[in-house]
Amino acid sequence: MEAFYSVIYIKTTPLTDERIAVGILGGGGEGPFVYLSDAKLRVAQYHFDKAAGNNLKKQLRYFKDVAEQYREQRSDSLLFDPHFSVEQLQSISEKAKGAIIYSTPVTVNEDMTAEFFSLLKERIIGKEMRKTTNLKP
Repeated sequence: MEAFYSVIYIKTTPLTDERIAVGILGGGGEGPFVYLSDAKLRVAQYHFDKAAGNNLKKQLRYFKDVAEQYREQRSDSLLFDPHFSVEQLQSISEKAKGAIIYSTPVTVNEDMTAEFFSLLKERIIGKEMRKTTNLKP
């Protein structure tokens, strides 16, 4: 099976098609891998009321849990069908009424290992920002 990735977005403004890349899905090889940026999820949630924002976050976290369980249960053959991932993302997108969208899966010429996925997510999503507190002098 070929390795692939798909970027997961939250569509913040339906009229202008504005979106924020909040995560990435990688499949094939040792996958599936799902990464969600906490910082970008927080920013995206500001565009929705509290209940809707929390619902979007729950749906994405559920998808991440499903992918991780699939990877852990299939230790002998860790292949992830891109059609399965697209079906799962379509289901989440429909439940979120189009607020969660994803890019078309892109095939990569590398084996999808944890190390390669980490590099890929850093290049596409960026480094996770640390929470810092403002210290008063």
